[in-house]
This record gives sequence, C-alpha cells and structure tokens, in this order.
Amino acid sequence: MKGIKRVALESVETVLKLGIERIWEWSEQFTRIPWLDGVIVGPLQTIGAGNVTIEHKLGRVPRGFIVIANEAATAGALPSVVSKDDKFMTLNFSASTLITFWVWG
Repeated sequence: MKGIKRVALESVETVLKLGIERIWEWSEQFTRIPWLDGVIVGPLQTIGAGNVTIEHKLGRVPRGFIVIANEAATAGALPSVVSKDDKFMTLNFSASTLITFWVWG
C-alpha cells in the first residue's frame, strides 16, 4: 500500500497508552458541547400562572432549557425565563402544570 507509513511500537503497553490518549482527546470534544452538558430538573408542579424560582443545580449560568415532559391542562403552558444565575432560574408560567425540563449550559 502506497502512502501508508508503519510505526514500530515497542510494546502492547505503548499501543494501549496511545489508544487511550486518542480516545480521551476524542471524548473531550463532546464535553465542550454545551447542550449535552446539563441537568434534568423536575418534575415540578406549579399552581396557577406566575413566576416560580427553581434551583437548577447546574453550577453555572444556564444558556437555556428544553421541556422534556409537560402535563399541563392547557396546551400553551410553556414557561419563559424571567431571570437566571449560577444557582437559580425564575420562570414565568401561564397556567398550572407538572413539568420536567433539561437545563443546559
């Protein structure tokens, strides 16, 4: 085969070490994807419309959230962000709901 260089390795230990280093380098790419680096919050029961402050336990200011389960009596009961910091998010709900969401950042 033209163009392929063979690298002589001294031992199986060296091969394993290089393999593990390559896998580690490859996996670090995925820890840098903010959307994947998050926490599940909920289920959270809200009563009526209004603001609710939630401890998200992300450890930093979240970039956003995605609702993964919503058992609202009305279809439009999705929350909007009022404020956020490294410990808490304040969300505004338009109706009562039982909600679970993924907070990422």
